[in-house]
This record gives sequence, structure tokens and C-alpha cells, in this order.
Amino acid sequence: MLYTKLMLCALVLVIAEGTDNPCDTNICNNGGTCIHLYDDNVVCICATGYRGVTCDDEEFIFSGNSNDPCDPDPCENGYCKRLNKNTIQCVCDAGYSGRFCDVNPCDTNICNNGGTCIHLYDDIVVCTCATGYRGVTCDDKEFIFSGNSNDPCDPDPCENGNCKRLDKNTIQCVCDAGYSGRFCDGKYIRCL
Repeated sequence: MLYTKLMLCALVLVIAEGTDNPCDTNICNNGGTCIHLYDDNVVCICATGYRGVTCDDEEFIFSGNSNDPCDPDPCENGYCKRLNKNTIQCVCDAGYSGRFCDVNPCDTNICNNGGTCIHLYDDIVVCTCATGYRGVTCDDKEFIFSGNSNDPCDPDPCENGNCKRLDKNTIQCVCDAGYSGRFCDGKYIRCL
């Protein structure tokens, strides 16, 4: 399975329901201005020098002080390619993306429980999970039936609940109150 960052269409953000004014959450960064469109949908109008859905990306503006827009080279982990007189493109080294090759999606440590992040392309990464874990971000414990016993509930893999045998090699954890997940290892907080 692949983990990917959420892409927002038409630069419209949807904020959690129930907010009286979605712009009160200050989602627009670097001096951007939040515009409330309708319901819980907003858009950020970015200040000069910034772009992106929440104005997080620095925008390259050619100052014209040199005949070469690649001098100095604005690309952090790659090289600058001149497309025309005032337009450049950064060609990123492997493992980096972003307009200035300044984004390594694996830097956010999305893989948990000893998992390893592998950057495939753009903002697409995949986690290789350590033994005993699975899932998009290696959050789920993996039950491995060793076959040393005739009972797949021995030892009991359910952390906060009881193991129920469904067939020879299949189990189901019946979680105690306040716990969830395949192995009852996730605590949840009840919303009031």
C-alpha cells in the first residue's frame, strides 16, 4: 500500500465541521489571507513570494540582476534548468521533490514502529514495516501464527480484550470497553 499526501482540488480547503468561522483556524501561513467561500470551504490568498494551498511554498521571483535566472542556483537538492529568459525548473535529485527540490517526504517520519520510509516519486512514499507490524504507516500489529500450538489464541495476541477462535488459523479480538483495533491495541476517546 502507498501513503500519499492529500491533494486538494481547485485550491479549496475543507475545514472540520462545526467551526463558526473556518478562517479562525489560521490555516493560511506566511501572511496569507483566508477567504471564507461557503459552508466550511476556504481559500488562501498568498502574500507576494509565497504560493500553495496554505501559502507554505516559497515562490521563485527572478530579480533580473543577472542574465541567468539560474545564477545563483535556487535548487537545494538538484540543479537549475533554464526554460526561457525568466523561467526556470529545478530537476531534483532522487528522494527530493518540490519546486526547489527542498522536500523529502520521508523527513516527516511517517513510518512508525521501526518502519522504513522509501520515497518513490513526487510526494509518494511507501513504508516497509518491521517484523510484526503492517499497514500504510506500520501502525497495525501483525499476528503471526507460529503453528506451535493447535490454538491460534495461544498465546493471546489481544492486548486489551479476549481472543476468539473463528477457525483453525483465524482469530478475532473482542475488545474491552474503550479499546479498538484488530488486536485491541488502540485506545479511543469518546466524544461528548
